[in-house]
Amino acid sequence: MRISKKTDYALRALFTLVDHYGGAPIPIRELARRNDIPKRFLEQIMLDLKTQGWVSSMAGLRGGYMLPKVLPRLQWVRWYVILTAF
Repeated sequence: MRISKKTDYALRALFTLVDHYGGAPIPIRELARRNDIPKRFLEQIMLDLKTQGWVSSMAGLRGGYMLPKVLPRLQWVRWYVILTAF
């Protein structure tokens, strides 16, 4: 199965945030560097994920993206449908 670049990058960013769940927010610049994703493209992806409630963000010097404290309860089929919409 082929997935789009946007879906691939979204999954990479989400898995990085899962690895750091409960820790400090990760700046977009750091997420892009760790996952070898163009920063501008990742900014668009993260805004989409934030709108859908998959990630939250904190502004400021020590800000960045993180997983929300309460993760949405989604069935695997819905995950696939949402991710393939990217």
